[in-house]
Amino acid sequence: MKKLDRALATIPACLSKFHYPKHGWDNVKSRDKKLIWNQIDLIQDRFCVYCELPAVQGDDTTGHIEHFYNKGNMNYKCLTFDWNNLFGCCPSTHHCGHFKDQLINGVPRAYDANLLVKPDVDDPNEYLQFLSTGNVEPKDGLDANKLNRSRVTIDILNLDCALLIASRSSVIKNFQDRVLALDELKSNSSLDEDEYIELYLEIQSDVSSSIHRTAVAQVIFN
Repeated sequence: MKKLDRALATIPACLSKFHYPKHGWDNVKSRDKKLIWNQIDLIQDRFCVYCELPAVQGDDTTGHIEHFYNKGNMNYKCLTFDWNNLFGCCPSTHHCGHFKDQLINGVPRAYDANLLVKPDVDDPNEYLQFLSTGNVEPKDGLDANKLNRSRVTIDILNLDCALLIASRSSVIKNFQDRVLALDELKSNSSLDEDEYIELYLEIQSDVSSSIHRTAVAQVIFN
């Protein structure tokens, strides 16, 4: 999860056609969702807003338009077509948006949405610490409010589930190996300083376009 800038996108004009309570999300057609996704992609680079696995328009196996404030909650139905409430999310039911809004024995999962870290408002780097093991935990030194929000975010989005831990760990290990190999070449005088910097910057660039890019960057470069 990383800080997102909505200023990189334009509010999809199609959203102005829909108004709660006259319309529901089912009224939003595929052509409208495509326009929404086009703007989401400018903000999120086709990664899930929460776990940073791929999230793209397609079908139930590729991603979905996420309502940060659950459109199924009566308190938030008025935000169904609010651009600031829409993100791109991975298709998993084991973590992230679908997990957050699952029904448990027919009852919505209980949580206070206002406690969740919202990436276009909050900076997740101030709340979440990713480890080389692939785990995620609250950042050290948080005040009581931020600590609570960090814990709630990790718990309600299930960001420390086994699937994500394994996925992050694998990607982190690959980049760690690249950095170690580069450092070894430098220590053996096989690279001059300019060559080393060029290859190091290449790794940084690859991290920025990788899945779990925030987790990798925290572990490798912090």
